[in-house]
Amino acid sequence: MRAHDDDTDKAGATHRLIDDDMHKIKRSRAWAVLGARGTAAVLLAAMAVATGTVRSAQAELDPDLMLAIEDANKSLSSNIALKDAKASTADAKELEAMFAKVEVFFTEKGEAPDAVDLSKKSRDLSNSIIQNVQSGNFDAATDAATNLSRTCRACHTFYKKS
Repeated sequence: MRAHDDDTDKAGATHRLIDDDMHKIKRSRAWAVLGARGTAAVLLAAMAVATGTVRSAQAELDPDLMLAIEDANKSLSSNIALKDAKASTADAKELEAMFAKVEVFFTEKGEAPDAVDLSKKSRDLSNSIIQNVQSGNFDAATDAATNLSRTCRACHTFYKKS
């Protein structure tokens, strides 16, 4: 009976070994499938994050550009008050160019027709300031600069994030 128990133990051990190996193989295949799927999922997630990052970068206007507009607008008002035609013209030309960038941004962004219109209005006001300053009409330039500041505030009311 002892020999039979040894054979049973050997056979049982063999079956356990085979079962363990099969289990390991199944597990390794499962991990391989999961690994492949997991790698694909990680790659897709990375692509989504990268795409989301690009979109979010495009979804917001460059804060440095907006600060530059603010600074140029303050400089413009000061230079008009000083009746400095050269500096006022330079500021207004700079503002016109920056508002062109803002207009392009909101046009490409879509779903912001008011911002596009306000950007165009700001460009028109900048050009009006240039014409008025060049003709020596600083009162009209002052009025246009005031309207330009109001246009900026109106746009910020709707589109500026806190």
